[in-house]
Amino acid sequence: MHIAVDGHTIGTQLAGNVTYAKNMIEALAAIDKKNRYTLYVTLLDTERLYRDRWPNVSVHRVEMGGRIARQMFSFRQVLNEHRPDIFFVQFNAPWRVPCRVVNAIHDLSFVHYPETFRWYEAARMKLTTRRSATAAAHVITPSESSRQDVVDTYKLPAEKVTAIPLAASDKFRSDIDPETIAEIRARYGLPGEFILGVGSVQPRKNIIRLIEAYASLLTRRELPPLVLAGRLAWLYNNSVSAAAKNRVAEHVRFLGFVPDEDLPPLYSAATVFVYPSFFEGFGLPPLEAMACGTPVITGDRTSLPEVVGDAGIMVDPYDVNAIANAIERLLADDALRSELSRRCIDRASKFSWQKTARQTLNVFEQVMSA
Repeated sequence: MHIAVDGHTIGTQLAGNVTYAKNMIEALAAIDKKNRYTLYVTLLDTERLYRDRWPNVSVHRVEMGGRIARQMFSFRQVLNEHRPDIFFVQFNAPWRVPCRVVNAIHDLSFVHYPETFRWYEAARMKLTTRRSATAAAHVITPSESSRQDVVDTYKLPAEKVTAIPLAASDKFRSDIDPETIAEIRARYGLPGEFILGVGSVQPRKNIIRLIEAYASLLTRRELPPLVLAGRLAWLYNNSVSAAAKNRVAEHVRFLGFVPDEDLPPLYSAATVFVYPSFFEGFGLPPLEAMACGTPVITGDRTSLPEVVGDAGIMVDPYDVNAIANAIERLLADDALRSELSRRCIDRASKFSWQKTARQTLNVFEQVMSA
């Protein structure tokens, strides 16, 4: 098979989509020496990073403008030139391509929570993702929760949609060198204890309620600072201003985008990791924190129970008091933190990108044999 992979997000700091594309191409290259891959990228630095890295993976840089219609036209041109058997995309594919499309749709937050997006982005995603899902030969989702949602929302045959869990990459582990952790503390000016959140700053990540919970808890006990790592994405102003509004600005730090190589020691340095998102297709940051052995608090909705299992504390993400109580409970109980750290490491070890890649390759083979 000749499999074309859409990697246009790599290098763009687009959080989960970038993580998926990078880990997927690396895992596929590691397990599959038989098939041929073409990775489509848009940035020169990304082309240089992957060029000549694997014998059966070629890299092609696609010149694309900013408008989605122009991007899809550019892809259709190169697909007509290269004629792959399968085009593997995330969310959206060009019209009338000369190959079968496998579409990875991570979640339908733009359908169920359009108010957490810019209105025109939600409208575009609703239109293009429905069309791409319907036209695809097969759809992959990262969780059973998301699989059922895609089947129900787009009225797709159940056998056309497969749930394939993601994983934390191997760099997230519990034995990170203490000197590396100390360097990260010094680089970002972090104290010995802090509460960590990781993810792009946008409404669905529920940062406002997290800050409200932190502010509520601060009225009754001393707390380590709340440190939030992630680029300022869309509609972030209310999230950022929540710290001042709740009079805890001096206790809350927004680090902005943190490079991939800094994330493992950052997770490892944290006392507690909190991710109170109310809608996730999978939720990689909790799994990354778990792989580092950091106790986790998450929302109890959509895919997060599938990821965290009994290795973390799950709360109603709309209940500020529940979030505050969970943070207080973990900070106050050393034994509980130790027990959850042990469970986290064990739980995270059950996920791997090689497993994800093997199941994805199985889908490609099924599509070609259909």
